[in-house]
Amino acid sequence: MASELTPELKYLKPQDSKNMVNDPAAQADWTAKRYVWCPDDAEGFVRGSVKEEGVDFYVCELDSGKRMKFSKDDVQKMNPPKFTKVEDMAELTCLNEASVLHNLKDRYYSGLIYTYSGLFCVVVNPYRKLPIYTENVIDLYKGKKRHEVPPHVFAITDQAYRNMLQDREDQSILCTGESGAGKTENTKKVIQYLAYVASSARTTRTSTSSLQVTEDAKLRLEVNMQAQKAQFERDLQNANEQNEERMRTLMKQVREMEAELEEERKKAAAANNAKKKIESDLKTLEQQLDIANKQKEDAQKQSRKFQAQLRDVMVELEELRREREESGGSAKETVRKLKAVEAELLHMQEELEIAERARRIAEQERNELQSELDGVTSGKSVWGEEKRRFEARIQELEDELEEAQTSSEITSESSRRLALQVEQLTTELNTEKSRAQKVESARQLLERQNKELRAKLEEAEASSQMKYKASITSLESKVANMQKDLEAESKARATAVRSAQRLDKKLRESQVQVEETRRQVDQFKSEADQANARTRQLRKQLEETDEELDRTRAKNRRAQRELEEANEAMQTLQREVVVRNTSRTSASTRVGRRFQGGMSGDSIDSSGSTIGTIIDEEETNGDKTLAEEKKDGSP
Repeated sequence: MASELTPELKYLKPQDSKNMVNDPAAQADWTAKRYVWCPDDAEGFVRGSVKEEGVDFYVCELDSGKRMKFSKDDVQKMNPPKFTKVEDMAELTCLNEASVLHNLKDRYYSGLIYTYSGLFCVVVNPYRKLPIYTENVIDLYKGKKRHEVPPHVFAITDQAYRNMLQDREDQSILCTGESGAGKTENTKKVIQYLAYVASSARTTRTSTSSLQVTEDAKLRLEVNMQAQKAQFERDLQNANEQNEERMRTLMKQVREMEAELEEERKKAAAANNAKKKIESDLKTLEQQLDIANKQKEDAQKQSRKFQAQLRDVMVELEELRREREESGGSAKETVRKLKAVEAELLHMQEELEIAERARRIAEQERNELQSELDGVTSGKSVWGEEKRRFEARIQELEDELEEAQTSSEITSESSRRLALQVEQLTTELNTEKSRAQKVESARQLLERQNKELRAKLEEAEASSQMKYKASITSLESKVANMQKDLEAESKARATAVRSAQRLDKKLRESQVQVEETRRQVDQFKSEADQANARTRQLRKQLEETDEELDRTRAKNRRAQRELEEANEAMQTLQREVVVRNTSRTSASTRVGRRFQGGMSGDSIDSSGSTIGTIIDEEETNGDKTLAEEKKDGSP
């Protein structure tokens, strides 16, 4: 059997797991390098060794030689090498997602599709046929405990079958998984195992003819049952396959409709988003327009303010001009007065000079006269009158000189006053000139400001007009685009509504088809229930046949006991005949022998008739039992 199971064991037990378990080098390498499972986008988890450990992170070196930093929450512990390709993942020291996936992947790549996980058996679809469902494999798992054989669906099935026979209770095997996982195939294997084990357990035969007949009837019944069951299973399988194919077609159509509906929903959502975006852009543009209007109003207000300031400046400028003209007129008058005073001062200076010259001339004349007087002192008498005349003249001249001195003093005093007035007028003139210069500079400054304000106003008006024109043109273009988008969106929405209506119609048709399929499935289920009821009825009849067979066996045992008792009675009679024959005389030996032969024949015939009567009665009873069973409807 081991040589026959060698190809199958290749797909049931790992060939190199023992070497991995007992490899001290691998164990030492695992201990030294601190292997862990690191997350990976492509493969899910990859092996890495911890090179540096922080508070909440690991720096790991992957098998590719690349060093990466991972969070401690993302890194998962790795099991020792002795748990490589373990048959029951409940035995793993570190039971985490990475270890479970790695163990399933290692076993799958080694051709091992079955793996235990506690009470469950995990199956990975190989998408190819494996030689692990033959009768030899069934014989390997029949009557074995789960830990004595490799993981297999046959082990789960055998355990459920043994529990049913031992506990006399219904058992159930649940096959779960997504579409294409292999639920139907594993269910077929479960039914195959149960059919093989149940058929092999009931192939008992007896040596008696009645038991043979009953056994043949039972076998015929089982064969008929199996044939009907196989036919029913084939019909049910075909119906299930057709239903599954129909369901797959309907589900495909439903998925396509759902995809189309989802696409339409996405388009509608995109249209709604575009509409919302357009509305938001419109609101933004309206806000920008409001802001531009506010800026325009602010600019107009500022322009009016600048114009008011300009008018104020112009008024001030006019006032400054008037003041300048008034100050110019007053300055001219002051200059005219100054010129008149200067002319008068010059005239008075000339008069002063004339008076000085006259004084000098008078002094000179007085000196001359004095000298003459001194010279002519001797002619005093002659010259007395002339002296007096001269003295009178000198007195006159002195009076004139005093008058000239007083007039010069007055003139000098008036010249000083005039000089003071000239200085005062000069200072006033300088003040007026500086004020006029200030006014002129202020006027020029105001003119420059006015020009600048006018330029700014013109620039602001030009820029605001350009902005308003640009914003108005952009708003008009955006409004036109929005109208086009709204029209396109309305068309798309109408198309989406029509497609949604078509999809709803298709969905209703699909639902009708699904309901029809469900009704057919329910009909098949009702037929399956009827077949199960018929099977239970046949099982009940089979049990009744077994009970009748037990009764027949009991009757046969009683007949055998009666036969044995008859044989013992016959032997006793033969012994008595022998004793009687030995007690007779030798003369009557021939008669005694004849008598002994007659008695023996009678005894044998009687015993034979007795035995034949018993057998005939048993056969008659057996025929009656079979006739009654046929009446009842059992084979």
